[in-house]
Amino acid sequence: MIFKGTMFSTGGFSAQYGQALSSILELETLGLAEKNQASLSVMSVGVGASLSLKTDRFSITSEGTYTNMSPYYSLSGSDVAWTEMPSTLSNLTTARIKTGKHGMLKTMIQISKNGSGMLYPNLDTSNNDSLSLENANIYVNNSYQTSAGQNTIVGISTGFMYDVDELQIGSIALQTNITAFSARLWAKSVVNKTNIRYGIETTQKAYTQNYENTQDTLKATMQFSQPIYATYLEFENTLAKRIMVRHGYRYEYSKINNENTISPRISVAYKINALSQLSFAWGIFRQLQADDYMKFNNSLPSSQALQYIVNYQIKKNDRLLRTEVYYKSYAKLIQYTQLNNPNPNLYSSTGSGDAYGIDVFYKDAKTIKNADFWISYSYIKTQRKYKDYTKFVQPDYVSPHSVNVVYKHFVPKLKTQFGLSYTYASGKMYNNPNQNEYMSSKLE
Repeated sequence: MIFKGTMFSTGGFSAQYGQALSSILELETLGLAEKNQASLSVMSVGVGASLSLKTDRFSITSEGTYTNMSPYYSLSGSDVAWTEMPSTLSNLTTARIKTGKHGMLKTMIQISKNGSGMLYPNLDTSNNDSLSLENANIYVNNSYQTSAGQNTIVGISTGFMYDVDELQIGSIALQTNITAFSARLWAKSVVNKTNIRYGIETTQKAYTQNYENTQDTLKATMQFSQPIYATYLEFENTLAKRIMVRHGYRYEYSKINNENTISPRISVAYKINALSQLSFAWGIFRQLQADDYMKFNNSLPSSQALQYIVNYQIKKNDRLLRTEVYYKSYAKLIQYTQLNNPNPNLYSSTGSGDAYGIDVFYKDAKTIKNADFWISYSYIKTQRKYKDYTKFVQPDYVSPHSVNVVYKHFVPKLKTQFGLSYTYASGKMYNNPNQNEYMSSKLE
């Protein structure tokens, strides 16, 4: 009920996107609702209901959901000693108004609240400590676009988010409040067969975290504000009959660390024939350090990634094969000697690393009637010296080999879809303090 298209890019993305080192998820929202309808769903873990109302130029849709894991765990059992079963209460409301001949105004409001609690073993005391997490979140998104002349489309969008996390770990209480506002003014024009994208944007973020330990009566507050201002310009045109070139430039100013950056990006696509193409992308991508580090040292420079990507794709008869080879070099990554130490001198942007690999994706919606399946394989070889790593090693979150197989089968008579999935991932490295060599142990 929200999106009509999604595009996940693992690199080489457009200059219109910033504050991302490796990947972005682009979501395209729906237009007017198709019809008036109401629905009620009952699940093993909760209930949901939705209502859509529409006219020729206006529609509104609202969906509410409540989930609670108590019924599920009462049947399946759980090794976790829950003190509060995970539960979520949420509502999503969208409104869309068609204005004039080409204009469209969209508004989305999402509100959610969830919580859970458990007992977990404390290895130092051999006792069980209590852990609870409560979260409340509100997100508002507005967008408007229309035509401005025969060859130009303009748009404006705003977003607002307020999020509160309350974490209780034994005697430690941690409350985190994040407020963020963003606004973007953009345009797309066609000038002499050249597509031009350009825009300006800003993001204003306020972060506050309150720490309290009732055992030693220690209290602390960490906070910062993070204004970012950006503009971008991107050109896309055909050099020859089968060659398309896109080059863009993104400028960002971050006030919190007084940082000015320019990130050039370029991609070239060669259309081999009507079914396949080969493309190359290069670019510089930047991202501010995470909140967990900026709250102690807000003068840290942004992390940086330099990317080289080669992609081949062929699509025929509802079958798609895509192969991508990449190399990414990382600089100015976070490094620290002791995490959560408030001394700002213990945090720096001196880390670095690189990664190379291959991704293969095959999707088939033709071979089996009423079914489609896809297979993906990824290989990555990477090393980093960042965080508290003492040398260049494979990060603890990386699986060098991963395979995913998904199969979906639709039964028309039942109007029901069945699905199967299989996932394999090779072992990840971790640091075993009982071993002499750092990060030499592997999870199988």
